[in-house]
Amino acid sequence: MQTLKRKADADTFVSSVIDHEGLLPGQTPFRTDNPVMKTWNTIHGYKISKKQRPIGRENFIFLENPKEVSPAVRQQFVNYTLNPARFGLPQNPTIGAAISKFDQTGARGKLDFLRKRGFDPAQPLSSLFQPQTGGLDASA
Repeated sequence: MQTLKRKADADTFVSSVIDHEGLLPGQTPFRTDNPVMKTWNTIHGYKISKKQRPIGRENFIFLENPKEVSPAVRQQFVNYTLNPARFGLPQNPTIGAAISKFDQTGARGKLDFLRKRGFDPAQPLSSLFQPQTGGLDASA
């Protein structure tokens, strides 16, 4: 089974993506862009809050435990690295390609923000989340 081992820059990358989003506590950057998503109870294994969402944020997924937002976002990028074709990404996608898929409306601003944090959009995403063999690395 192929999994991903966390590299040092992965933490900074994920926290930078989240910082740029301007999220409320428990809010993820994931939107319910499909009616079926509104019936989900979990995303990436984390429990979705069924409480009413704040005005202007009704289409975002909130988690029951705000501390799980970072691991949920990390898992999305792990998924992009492990199975890029599933998400319409090229084999070994770049940070730029992954961000364009992740944030389809604000990728340019997020890429500029990430550049200022030292990330090169041309850098392979796998340089942050490096595939390896073995069991699942829970920190990834």
